[in-house]
Amino acid sequence: SSGINAEYGGAKFVSSQLLADLKKENFSLKLKIYYLETTLSKVSGVEEFDVLNENVQLKVEKEGLEKELATNKELLIKASSVVDSLSTKQGSNESEGRLS
Repeated sequence: SSGINAEYGGAKFVSSQLLADLKKENFSLKLKIYYLETTLSKVSGVEEFDVLNENVQLKVEKEGLEKELATNKELLIKASSVVDSLSTKQGSNESEGRLS
């Protein structure tokens, strides 16, 4: 029974991970379009356009990394609480074993 739950839980994780990756990619693409449209309206020369295009790409990358960092911080907090919970449970189990 627990093996089946683990398999389904893994599938949920893969699906949620895929969804998170797609959302991140979608966000990056929308941000890139916004910066490109904004920059394109200001462009006056080819060299300037290349510099501005690189700047846009760096801004998009920065925004994506900031969003990824926030997501990873949330995951780290969740993992920490699970570890704390398991440590507390293990400690109480050991205490019960000593009392027996």
